[in-house]
Amino acid sequence: MNPFDLPGPQFLAFYAALCAVTLGALVLLRRLREKDGTNLRLDDPYLIAYLRGGPKEALRLIVASLVDRGLLTSSRTLLEAASGAAEKTRHPLEQAILERFQRSTEASAVFGDLLLIHKATDLGRTLERHGLMADEEVRARRSVRLRVALALLGGIALVKVFVALSRGHGNVGLLIAMAGLTFLIGVGIGSKPRTTRGDWMLADLRRLFAQLRRRTAQLGQIAHDEALLLAAVFGLGALPYWTFARALFPKAAKSEDRDGSWSSSGCGSSCGSSSGSSCGSSCGGGCGGGCGGCGS
Repeated sequence: MNPFDLPGPQFLAFYAALCAVTLGALVLLRRLREKDGTNLRLDDPYLIAYLRGGPKEALRLIVASLVDRGLLTSSRTLLEAASGAAEKTRHPLEQAILERFQRSTEASAVFGDLLLIHKATDLGRTLERHGLMADEEVRARRSVRLRVALALLGGIALVKVFVALSRGHGNVGLLIAMAGLTFLIGVGIGSKPRTTRGDWMLADLRRLFAQLRRRTAQLGQIAHDEALLLAAVFGLGALPYWTFARALFPKAAKSEDRDGSWSSSGCGSSCGSSSGSSCGSSCGGGCGGGCGGCGS
């Protein structure tokens, strides 16, 4: 039977099922095509923060780390580098931030500095090389799949609209709305910054540090490196005693109370599946023993 001859309610049910199958196929292909990558000992909190929330999240964590170590002084939303602070670190991003705040400046200026954003993207390129974030090749493959899927679904909806109008039926608003919603969901699937492997890695890190996070209140002010890793994995909101961070970045603090990540985390996935031993070595070895290793 020609689906375009179906009555309105039946065609909507058919179209909804077709949209669900197509979007499911996009998700499945993303999982299957983006599960591989090279091993990376992910024990650098700044890399983890970038994986979770992008360049701004990495810069936010670096600022918090510098304040906690006394290299930056904070006063409400203002930051200023301590005397001789740039000589006490070799990390290029830390040095760049300390140079940016030689004079007392609003903390939010770190996000408007194109040089700092550019330097932070070096972290992203590292993650891309190891298959944890989508590089140009991955984005191109996603784009092709998305265009094919949306062209198919959009074409079917358009034909049905013409058929309905030609037969004197004007109640096509729900179909158009359904097609529009499918378009938005499809774009969301295709624009995820992390790969499937990156989602699995972040999920593993969250499981690895979940117990320590629950004990934060009892532990009080834990060692700087462990605290930095917790903030990298869960956001600055995971450390309630870092009150200066909430004062410096109030908007981020509010958003982290809800989520703390730039997109879905993929927590439902497990490294125990397709990621195999690579995640086992990267997460278990890298982060389990990485509390002492970071660019700080």
